[in-house]
Amino acid sequence: MEKAIEREYLAVFDRYIRAFEEGLSRIMKEYREHELFPQFMESMRGGKRLRPVLLMLSQEACGGGDEDVIPAAVAVELLHTVSLIHDDIIDEEIERRGRLPMYISAGLKSAVLSADYAFSIILDLSSRYKSREVTKVLSKAASEMSVGELKEMKALREGRKLSLEEYLNIISLKTASLFKAAAQLGALLSKGALTLAEEFASFGYNLGMAYQLRDDLRDLGKKGELTSLLDVSDKAKVLMEEMRKYIAMALEKLEKVSWNPSTILLRKLLVDFMASI
Repeated sequence: MEKAIEREYLAVFDRYIRAFEEGLSRIMKEYREHELFPQFMESMRGGKRLRPVLLMLSQEACGGGDEDVIPAAVAVELLHTVSLIHDDIIDEEIERRGRLPMYISAGLKSAVLSADYAFSIILDLSSRYKSREVTKVLSKAASEMSVGELKEMKALREGRKLSLEEYLNIISLKTASLFKAAAQLGALLSKGALTLAEEFASFGYNLGMAYQLRDDLRDLGKKGELTSLLDVSDKAKVLMEEMRKYIAMALEKLEKVSWNPSTILLRKLLVDFMASI
């Protein structure tokens, strides 16, 4: 069933995914002289491109604009890719998207240094925008993601029980922060930037929380998962209730925006796909 849902997602958002892939290929060619380029591009291959799609849809939902959102979308996906590369090292994963993780295929040192390479590109891409807020949003997301990853790593290492509040705090930092940044950047680069950026930041945050909760529901019971430490009596019930709560809060934020084809797609992303894929 999940494969069918994923295929439907790819079909519905095909225009955005193709626009992103074309932009990614074009932009990354500017940085191809770096020794890490081949391995890093291999790590970027695949994935559902949820965050870039969210960013592009958010700009359109806020009235569109003259700013090219592709560099920002690439920056967001670069940040996501680095987090996956480093997650694989920390978790000692042996597979990523059907392939060997970068730390195995290219070596541990190359995988660690990939962050330096990626952040040099992210800084360059953010400098293309007049607004300093673009850099600030990306910087804050990167900082929060690293804190979330550290908190998760410490919790798993110590094996101590986590309250629901502690668990939600970790996933908010590790995952929801980048969804928040993607939606916020889309709004910042739109005609409605001054009035809608905070609303869309909140929308992206709630959407990201719902997504991670759904992801954790799928992995419930697996060894080494953060939910194994969650100190609640009925984990599946609690996670489902929390997921529905965040979906409702995201929808509430979306209701404040004038309905147009892009807001309809954002609602579809949240209700039909985000809680399922």
